[in-house]
Amino acid sequence: MYRTRRLPSGSWNWGARASRPSRTFLYEFGRPSPVQELGACHALEFGFVFDTLNIPESHALTGPDAPQDLAITMHHAWVSFAATGDPGWTQWNAERPVMLFDADGQRVVRAPREAERRLWR
Repeated sequence: MYRTRRLPSGSWNWGARASRPSRTFLYEFGRPSPVQELGACHALEFGFVFDTLNIPESHALTGPDAPQDLAITMHHAWVSFAATGDPGWTQWNAERPVMLFDADGQRVVRAPREAERRLWR
């Protein structure tokens, strides 16, 4: 009997196992876009990650009044990760820490949406 992989393959655990020797860091971008009810859509965080909120192309997803302080924080984390391998928050482990960037700023949360994650086991 053959088994096929269940998608999305255990979601977060598939790519980020606490037992692996490499360091893994997870984040979630949950700040909703004010543009056409897009919500926290795919690629919305790019203007924040690359600190490009000041260019018109970013406004297509972020709107014109996106919080610059969040962009500075996210950009700093990505530059730090590229330069040192550490974005400034706890690496993935058995407690499942995830850096959450949302309308309230940023904070590390433990095992977000655990019930949903268990459905993919």
